[in-house]
Parts: sequence; structure tokens; C-alpha cells
Amino acid sequence: MMSMTKSVVGLVTGVLIDQGLVDPQAKLPVYLPELAKTSYREVTVRHLLDMRSGIQYDDSSHEYRVAFGVSPLNEDEKATNFNDFLKTFNPPTIPPGGAFAYNSINTDVLGLILERVSGKKLADLISEHVWKPIGAESDALIAVDSAGNPRGAGDLGRLGQALLSDSLVSKTWLDDILHGGDTEAFAAGSFAPLVSPFGDAKSTFAYRNCLTVSGELGIMIGLGIHGQTLVVDRKNGIVLAKTSSQPDPVMMLASAVAGYLEIKRVLTESN
Repeated sequence: MMSMTKSVVGLVTGVLIDQGLVDPQAKLPVYLPELAKTSYREVTVRHLLDMRSGIQYDDSSHEYRVAFGVSPLNEDEKATNFNDFLKTFNPPTIPPGGAFAYNSINTDVLGLILERVSGKKLADLISEHVWKPIGAESDALIAVDSAGNPRGAGDLGRLGQALLSDSLVSKTWLDDILHGGDTEAFAAGSFAPLVSPFGDAKSTFAYRNCLTVSGELGIMIGLGIHGQTLVVDRKNGIVLAKTSSQPDPVMMLASAVAGYLEIKRVLTESN
């Protein structure tokens, strides 16, 4: 599911918050002391969940991709992993809590926190709190680096169906997903054009807990690179799950949103 996995990690985070294992307002070094001398030292769990960490970093960089084994090493490079990469991670920053700025590293760090506080692998947490409860037909796979650190970045429709109800995560966490986000921060970020098909209602969208949402419309959207899309419309009881690929990494995702709106029009008019 590529970056749609972020939305799944957000759901698991909600479960661990409800269990008292994670405080969304805590700064990251509380859970990962090795981040105390990095650019993440003033960032909170909440900032990670909402992509408002203030980290100014290109997550397509060679060193980041090498750390996770996505790109091969150059001849003069030594093998590394994500934990070692993070220990010296000091890119430029702006104060956290500002505009939405999408960065995959935020969710990768969140995955490490979930593992640290629970004592379980992220794959096991997803299996326990998401994959088994939705009755998934197929196994899900998590990419890891050479040290086994997880990347937090068919059964998609089942996940959407579970999110139509309050059965997967607590009502408190669902309410926070739908109504806790900052619409102005989202409008100032790079994802705003993706919801342009909603017209004037695009101003109601925010990014909250790893999902693009509109509380007013009752819509939650999970997005992945090159076209994976999950739209959950709680008001109309509609789920759209799209796993096909598109040549453009991000911006053509708006076409999936437009497709959903046409499907909704047909379904609602036929009723």
C-alpha cells in the first residue's frame, strides 16, 4: 500500500494512545532518547501524526533511501540502517506545529515509537489491532531495513468498511481524526490541490492522524504514491478502494478523488 500504510500506523497509534502507552503531546526524546540531539528534539508525537514536524528534508534523498535499503550503496559507502541514520539527523527546521509538510520520515519515526512503547514489532501491532479485526483475507507485508526497523510508510476495502463504523478504533480517536485537524495548516501545504475536486468544500479538509479528512463531509482519505487511494465516506456509507498505478507520483491522485465524487453522484441519485 506504500504511503497508505501511514494511515494504518495512525490507527494503531490511536489504539496505543487509548491504552495510555503514548502521549500525543510528549516530545519524541521521551520515547526515543537518541533523538535528543537531532532536529526532532522539540517535535511531539502529535506533530508527527499531522505532518507538522517542521523538518525541512527531502525524503527522496539518497542517504535516507540507503538507510532503509531502498537504494543500493555506492562503492565507498558503508551499510547503515534507519536507527543509525536518525542519530545524526540534523536537517534545517522551522518551528513545529506550523503548516502541513508531508515527509515520510515522520511516520517512520512514529513506527519506532510504537515498537518501543509496546515491545512489539510494528507488523505484529498492525496484525493485532487492524488486520485481524477487519478479517483480512491476505497477509500484509512491512518493509524493514537491515536491522529490522519498520517502514511506517486486496484488503483495503475491508479496512474502509471497518472505518465506516466505530468498531476498529475508539469513537474518541475517530472524532479526533475527523474534527481535530487544522484546516489552515492543510490549505498552506502541498496536499491542498489533491482535494480541489471538492470545490468550495476543499476548505473543510485537514490532515489528522495520518489521514486527509473533512469532518464536515464525514470523509477520510488515505493516499499512497502513484495512485493508491482509500476514500471512506461515513455520511453516505460509501468506500472506494483504488490500488491501480499512475505515472505521476502524487498530483494525479486528485483524479481518484474526482472519480469517487462521480461514483457517489451515481449511487446517491439512484437512491
